[in-house]
Amino acid sequence: MNVNNVNAKTVWSDAIETTLHELDALMIAIRYSEVSLEARAALVVDIMEMRHALGLEKLQLIRKDI
Repeated sequence: MNVNNVNAKTVWSDAIETTLHELDALMIAIRYSEVSLEARAALVVDIMEMRHALGLEKLQLIRKDI
């Protein structure tokens, strides 16, 4: 594996991790927002789906390194 591929994977992995943390913070903010319960639930479901997709993407990066 060449150095550019390793650097690109590291950058992508770090970006995914940062996004996951931002989604967690957004979920906390939603919990204390003034919008309806139904709207909050819909947003949480969307965020969980994004977290799942990002988690799968990160897992694929890890598996490629093995």
